[in-house]
Amino acid sequence: MRLLINIFCLGILTLATASCCVLKMDNVTAEATAAAGGACVLTEDGGDPILGIQVGNYFVLEPGACTGDLSFGAGLLYSRRGFTDSNEYEEGGDGMEPMSYSSETTLSTHYLDIPVIARMPITGGLSAYAGPQASILLGAKRTYEVNGQEAGSEKGTDGLNGLDLGFTVGVKYELNNGLQLGLGLDQGLRDVYKSEYGSSKSKNQVIKATVGLNINKFKNR
Repeated sequence: MRLLINIFCLGILTLATASCCVLKMDNVTAEATAAAGGACVLTEDGGDPILGIQVGNYFVLEPGACTGDLSFGAGLLYSRRGFTDSNEYEEGGDGMEPMSYSSETTLSTHYLDIPVIARMPITGGLSAYAGPQASILLGAKRTYEVNGQEAGSEKGTDGLNGLDLGFTVGVKYELNNGLQLGLGLDQGLRDVYKSEYGSSKSKNQVIKATVGLNINKFKNR
């Protein structure tokens, strides 16, 4: 846990150092972004990802004299992600006809993601980015189904870790009008569940397709 915190703090320090070199109002680019995709992948017990969303803004410091081609940025993003866990059961015996039934539990979680990224141009409008990311749990909901029929739901974050630390990586292509298209991966490094909650080992993993807009470039067309 301490190692994860140190990695994230190093990313913040890198951004702050870059800011001292290049921070001017005309060097700050605002970018709105939205993503589709997302999963909470159970690494031991299986589970099917649900379709999630991610929306928010990045503020990017353009390359400066001491950063070369690199640009640095930080974002504030809302993310919804989760998974469905399915089980099959059979009861009966001792002369009774066996009965089978299925159950599903869907966990939907809501996070505030705070990525700190470095971006490197590749060619033309194509660039790659990477950096640490902190995710703060805002809320969660569990929905239960038995034999395809809803059997109840509950809201609350009991048993879930309130903070996830990980990283984000991806590629992005920006058109001349400021429209951005990208593919990315957000990987959490902490278990979704608290250790005392049970033996289930799970980590957040989001594979996303993004659409964004460089607001400054769009306004100055």
